[in-house]
Amino acid sequence: LLGYGSVLTLATLATLVISHYALGYDWMVVRTGIFVTLVVVQLAHAFSTRSRRSGGWWRGPGRNRLLVVGVAASLALQVAVGYTPIGRTLFDTASLPAAAWALVGGLAVLSAAAVDGLNRVVARGRGALR
Repeated sequence: LLGYGSVLTLATLATLVISHYALGYDWMVVRTGIFVTLVVVQLAHAFSTRSRRSGGWWRGPGRNRLLVVGVAASLALQVAVGYTPIGRTLFDTASLPAAAWALVGGLAVLSAAAVDGLNRVVARGRGALR
């Protein structure tokens, strides 16, 4: 759990550092980017967790189509939070520029790959204990 939590934390902190210091966004956009990263990385983590037995997150959800529906609905709600007036007011968010979405997507893919690597290490360790 520490490994998985560390990967999610590093992705979120990377959003903070890159958004503010490298891309120069104001704090409202940085905060929104952090919030979006937390959600998207956790959604990607759902695929990584689901793939422990299937051999990799890139192979998709297997037969679990409800996972895809749930992730798509969560992403739609996340977009609504940043792009609708009521969402921006209730959550005090801003619309993200395209570069911020690319950053979030890239960090989600990297974190899913890192979690997949952790899954492999844990699986090898369990195999050695048997």
